[in-house]
Amino acid sequence: MPPNTPSNVSNEQTKGLPFQQFPDLPNEIQRFIYSLVDVPSVCRAYVAFAPYWSVGPAADYLKKRTVNVSLVATTRSDTAINFDTLAKLPPCDVSVEATVRTWPHTTRRLDQVTVRSLSVDMNGEFGTRFHGNFHDLKHPLKSLKLFSVSLSTSQIPASVQHLQLSLCSQSFMRNLDTLENLEKLVLDSLLDNQITLPHSLVDISLAGEFHVDCNLPKLRVARDCDRYNLPWSQMETVTDCDGIPKVTSLDNLRSIHVRSSAVPVSFRGIWCPKLTVVKIFGYRADFRINDDDASSMFDDSQMAQLTELIAPDFTVTNFTPFESLQNVHVKLVEPLTDRLVLPSALETLAVSTEVPVTGVPSQIKTLCVAANHNDVSIASDNLRSVTLSQAHDVILSCPRLTCLKVSEFSGSIKLDIPKLESADIDGGKCDVVSVLSQISAASLKISYCSFQSLILNNPMDRLVLNGCKLDELTVEAWEVDIRMTIISRRTSITADTVNIHIYDEEVPAKLSLRCRKLSTPILDPRCYRDVESLTLWPKDHASSKFIPHNTLTPNALVDCQALEKLELKEISIASTKDDPLVIPATVKSLIIKDIMADELWLEFRDESRLEHFELTLSEYAANDSPCFTMETLGLHQKPPSFYCPLLENYH
Repeated sequence: MPPNTPSNVSNEQTKGLPFQQFPDLPNEIQRFIYSLVDVPSVCRAYVAFAPYWSVGPAADYLKKRTVNVSLVATTRSDTAINFDTLAKLPPCDVSVEATVRTWPHTTRRLDQVTVRSLSVDMNGEFGTRFHGNFHDLKHPLKSLKLFSVSLSTSQIPASVQHLQLSLCSQSFMRNLDTLENLEKLVLDSLLDNQITLPHSLVDISLAGEFHVDCNLPKLRVARDCDRYNLPWSQMETVTDCDGIPKVTSLDNLRSIHVRSSAVPVSFRGIWCPKLTVVKIFGYRADFRINDDDASSMFDDSQMAQLTELIAPDFTVTNFTPFESLQNVHVKLVEPLTDRLVLPSALETLAVSTEVPVTGVPSQIKTLCVAANHNDVSIASDNLRSVTLSQAHDVILSCPRLTCLKVSEFSGSIKLDIPKLESADIDGGKCDVVSVLSQISAASLKISYCSFQSLILNNPMDRLVLNGCKLDELTVEAWEVDIRMTIISRRTSITADTVNIHIYDEEVPAKLSLRCRKLSTPILDPRCYRDVESLTLWPKDHASSKFIPHNTLTPNALVDCQALEKLELKEISIASTKDDPLVIPATVKSLIIKDIMADELWLEFRDESRLEHFELTLSEYAANDSPCFTMETLGLHQKPPSFYCPLLENYH
């Protein structure tokens, strides 16, 4: 509880007082602490300190951040806040997360608050038709991101400046020129290339072979576009194009990314006074028979002004002409040693080499090496990040190294990296236990490895196991993500957020799990008694293992006294009129997706707490028109947000 300090008491008056509580700290210290935590936590701090003088640093922080808001956000979520919390904040830049089904009630809650700017991120399912209207919003819509939603241009207000459509149906979206304020457009999975674009566009990203109307006077940035239709004279950044045009000048071009070019790429003879970044991937080898040196693509002035050159299919035999390079990715002809001559500003070096690596120049802070089964031995006081692939024996002595990624290495490894914060170990024939015994990292990812046990005694930020096989796991972390992994003996996890799918028939009897948010196919109440947000989904159908207790029993959730958000995906639910599935009194959001059963009986311990209810039928259900009623669903009235087309008299 914040101290009862009068609002007119200044920091100067309290400087001599002992710091007994957080609000007593100087403003600059509070600001620093807020910079280290997530936005929802600062929102909750603002609400707690709002009556007191100490709220200032939290208010200053929120002025510079975007606050994510969701109708179904839980009390302690670290990614979004709910509308009750938003109503207690000063006007903020807000991004609302919603689905097509939660949108009607989301708009009602939005109309009850004041925001500085509004963005919406909406998720549908398999092209769900959106019947709402963004024009009716109280606040002007600045940014709209839609995933798997079907709608027409007329439903989008002209105030939108940023529009992103991913896996959406564009059959009703041909005339985008009505969006006169649109500056940035992202279209993924484009099916129709006959879309009319507004002249206000500055930045576009288009999927497929989309033909851009050259009459876009403000266009400066483009991704995934046909090079023949771009207004190249005005372009500043072009990404994922299939080549460069046959022109004599590119006056404004600053950055270009060419992929899978069907013709040789050369900037020689083209006036490019502002070009500093060139990236070339997927270049056909038959175009480089005579000269694969990157210098063959540029004249002297172009080489001198480049700050970034990413061309992994090319070599550089002499770095001297590239005097301004800060970041480079090429094939290295000469050995990588601490005596390699590089441009003075170069700090990021990525190379592939055919000979052993014995060192790295002292100026390099970020290093990536494809070693092609050669040994790597590096001692550097300045390296901060190292990525190694296909190395044999590895020796690293780097006192300031914070990030290490190794993949497909087959020999021994010796590490002296005391400041390591993040480690990523991927496959190969390495001795993972030996690697882990030499490091202590706050974030650890291990993929496609087999080892006996993983006992992590120090609290971590994140642990990821993917495609691994081990006997025992003990970990305490903020986030734990375990996929396609076999743990044969014992698992003990303490975390905030857990995503776990373990292929073992007996794992629930040997699983100790404490977390706030859980996503899993394991249907065992012992795993989630203290969970606040729970998502249950079926086992991986490709696996030969079966998850036990694969039917949710009527009393499975009775002891979940902290549960606020419950989502069941394709879960078999055992329920009858006399023995319904009990929903704890704490639940505010219940989503049951793709139910297979002909009937569902629910019992809410406190129906008044429910804010959102959603129920849909699986496309594989034997009966495509089951009968659900308010009585079978345990409801006396519809909650504020309600979606259940299976219900009798739903509309």
